[in-house]
Amino acid sequence: MRSLGEGFGRCPFVIREIITSENSDGPEPFLIAISPREVKGMSLVTLQTRELLSVAKEESILASSHVGFVAAEADARTIYILKTRNGTLYLASVDVVNGQLAEFPIAESFAAGPILVGSRICVYTETSLYVLNNKRFQAYPLPSGFQAWVLPEARPLRSQYGKSPFLVAGKTLYIPGLENNVPGFLFITLLGTSPEMTFIPIRQEATYTQDLLHRPVVSTEKKVLVYQDAGSVSVKADDQLISRRPAYFAGQDVVAFTQRAGGEWLRFYIGTGPQDYSTTKLHEFVEVMGFFGTGTCATLAYVDTNLLLGLAVWDV
Repeated sequence: MRSLGEGFGRCPFVIREIITSENSDGPEPFLIAISPREVKGMSLVTLQTRELLSVAKEESILASSHVGFVAAEADARTIYILKTRNGTLYLASVDVVNGQLAEFPIAESFAAGPILVGSRICVYTETSLYVLNNKRFQAYPLPSGFQAWVLPEARPLRSQYGKSPFLVAGKTLYIPGLENNVPGFLFITLLGTSPEMTFIPIRQEATYTQDLLHRPVVSTEKKVLVYQDAGSVSVKADDQLISRRPAYFAGQDVVAFTQRAGGEWLRFYIGTGPQDYSTTKLHEFVEVMGFFGTGTCATLAYVDTNLLLGLAVWDV
């Protein structure tokens, strides 16, 4: 087991392929994590850890999911973070190869991100989207009436446990929030010179994740929906489906949670017909971390009552 040090592990890490020197043979996969003082990367090839960025004593990196939807991000050779200095919020970056630093002030007190959308780095506040493209940092107002969620609170539209609430699919971004008190996603396309934005209402309690094609998969009461851009299709309808857990969708296969006698059950809609499995058989099960499919096997990763990782595997 390797520890990155004090202050790490309070927000999601990312895994990105980056170039670390001019003499590199090519990009190398790194696990990139942040603390309030520094950014570290662990090579997934050598398992060696190195410091990628540190901040001055009067600065602080936004590095906790308890206070906001923050993480590190990276493209081919640059690391991005959000930091504060003397009450001002900045998007900051460092070129890993030559050490060149850059920072871009954000004219609001808090933001979510940074987020890599296509080749552009984005952050968003309650009312604005900021886009860094070719060293140009520009703010775009979100639609009138829409307020993005940037702080963690109990809400009727929930992201999967341990995941950032915003979703990225290629050059598109889904931001959760409210439009005129209706929860949903702001679907943003970054294809042209200016973002295009469309609100997608989710008018009932729901939990969401993404499938292997990065499409939003939304669990509602009695239905599982998959979104392609701003449109949706129902991939499973069942009167016993519940909204408080995420679902898994791949091809024609669906795994979702139901409520019936005896509590919560996992229902596998795979092959010849539905098969049920009681969550009481999962040791001290608390919350879903993710579903994974490999060959004929389905794997559930979950958190137990001691905040430890549990795994359950079915041959379906």
